[in-house]
Amino acid sequence: MDNIKKIEAKIFSLEKKRKEVVGKISKSLLDESKKILGDDFSPELVLGILESNWKNSGDLKKKEWLKESEKFRKKRKPKKSKPPHKNRTED
Repeated sequence: MDNIKKIEAKIFSLEKKRKEVVGKISKSLLDESKKILGDDFSPELVLGILESNWKNSGDLKKKEWLKESEKFRKKRKPKKSKPPHKNRTED
């Protein structure tokens, strides 16, 4: 039963981490949209532009956008990793 509890705790932890990552990506997307649209920004406008452009664009343009999307991913600052934890019982 201990193993099951450990697995459940890990699943809970990973789900929490996933929500945090999705939140950070969403905030970044929101901030970039606000920069582009300025005072005209609204979530409805962004969705309308996105839906209209995607629906009315050909495969070549969509491939270009997918390629450009890499810039957005690279633009976000990667989180600094912590140094590995040393086991203090090793002496």
